[in-house]
Parts: sequence; structure tokens; C-alpha cells
Amino acid sequence: GDFVHVLVTTRQRDMFRQIAEVIELPPLSDDEAIQLFQLQRGSSPGEYVPAPPNLITRLGGLPLLITQMAALLKRRQKQNEDMTTLLSIYETDTKEILQFQPRFFWAYRSSAYATFDETMQAICRSYDRQEPLVSNFLTLLAFFDSSTPLNQSLFRRHWESNTDRSGWMSLFTRMDRGSKPSWDGDRFWRLLSIAYNSFLLDTLSYQAATFSVHRVMRDWLKLRIAPADRPRYTQDRDSILTPIIGG
Repeated sequence: GDFVHVLVTTRQRDMFRQIAEVIELPPLSDDEAIQLFQLQRGSSPGEYVPAPPNLITRLGGLPLLITQMAALLKRRQKQNEDMTTLLSIYETDTKEILQFQPRFFWAYRSSAYATFDETMQAICRSYDRQEPLVSNFLTLLAFFDSSTPLNQSLFRRHWESNTDRSGWMSLFTRMDRGSKPSWDGDRFWRLLSIAYNSFLLDTLSYQAATFSVHRVMRDWLKLRIAPADRPRYTQDRDSILTPIIGG
């Protein structure tokens, strides 16, 4: 009989790797991102526009997010906006841009915000009865400085210096019969691996024991929690960093 080809898009790197041909699409290059941005804003295809300083890097080369920002600016009738101000517009209106749904001819009916939320739900479902703890830990990662990768030793030292290991620390606690609780590095890296395969993390190095959160994901993770809860995450971050800062 005739073969039917089915195209499935997913943010899960390894979901179909065993049963189908997988084509992993990298982030758009600067030139590709600028062309998409200008096309969605209604600019002429041949019109020369200088690269917005740091904007493409800030948007992570994500086609859907680039399209959303361009479409939102078009709706606001800001096609002539000075390109140098676009980064500040993103920083000011991040949540509106992430949630904006452009009207595509194929009615995608989604947004980067909704897509990221589905990704987080899928990660949390991997941890039965521990979903809130997983969500709290991944959200905590967004409150660290994005300029340098995070290291496992940060979290292990924090775990070792605390006797109360409730909350997210319980995710990485090994309880062997007849022995004291110990840090479970395997569980730590297993969760990070799931987050990386779901594109929540930007880098993951087992050899260097470091990882980093995608910059756009950091924006989204912070926006999805109530403003009143953010100081708690800031305090948790500071308590992890204090031994290092204090020498």
C-alpha cells in the first residue's frame, strides 16, 4: 500500500529517536532571525535593516518567539520603531510577548509561553508525587546569574551544610537502610538531563559538571510565579551562594 509520512514536532530531543528519523533544528542564525523578524513585521524582503544589538541573542534564535515579538509590534503599529530600542521593549513587555498569539494562516493557536508550560508539565510528570519539588528546583535555577554556568558542587555543598533537607533538596537525597542520608548525584544529573532534552537547559556538561539555563526559559520561569513568591527564590539562591561569596 501507499506510505503515509507524518511530521511530528516536539521539544523532547529523544522522544522518537528509536522509531523514526529525527531532524534536530538548531536556533536560527542571526541573518535568518532578522529576515523572519522583518518578514513578520511587514518589511520589504529586500529592505536592509541593521541587526538589533543583542536582541537575536536575547530571543535565543527561537522562531516562534521571534515571530510573536514581530507580530505584536506590528499590531501596535510600530513598524518604524528604532531597532536599537527593541531589546528594551522585550525586557519591559516580556510576558506579553511570550503570551502573544499571532494569527497565522494555519492557525497554530499557541504561544511560546504555552509551549514552555507544556514542556514543564511533561518534565514534572516524570516525577510522580514530586512534581511541586521539581517545579520549585527548576524555577530556582532561573534566579542565578546567566553569565556563568552553574556547577553541581554549589548544590551539593548547600545540601551538605543543611540538616533540614526538605523541599527540593529531598529530590537528591539517598536514603540507604542503616546509613546516613547522602547526596544522590545520579538523581541530580537525571533531572538535569530531562530538562536539557526538553530544551529548558541551554548547556549540559557531565565532564565539567556544569550546566546553564536557556535565557528565554529564565525569563519564562520567573514570569510564571507570583511576584510575592519571588523573594523566597532569591533568598534560596543567596543561601546557596553565600559560602562562596564569603570565601
